[in-house]
Amino acid sequence: QEDELGVSVLSAGTSPYMPLTFMTDEPSFRPYFSFKQAGPETAAARRRWTAAFLHLLRKLSLRCGGRRLLLKSPVHTARVALLLQLFPDASFVYLHRHPLVVYQS
Repeated sequence: QEDELGVSVLSAGTSPYMPLTFMTDEPSFRPYFSFKQAGPETAAARRRWTAAFLHLLRKLSLRCGGRRLLLKSPVHTARVALLLQLFPDASFVYLHRHPLVVYQS
């Protein structure tokens, strides 16, 4: 989730996490999960998010000495297609936990 917060700052709020602050505007942030909605606003938001995301990953990669990065932000689940466009050789790990166990923790 930390990477999504950083990208939100770098992209002037292009994040589905923005409703945490602006709850009444929540519907307007829904396209930022997958960027699949058609239209010029969504396309511009996707470009803004992508530029900020790549910028953040470059900084993180330099900080980590070029080692492979592991991102575990839940919102990336909705962006697998976009992430594969950006990183065709990316690997994904899907973790499944029983809902009752998660709720109890």
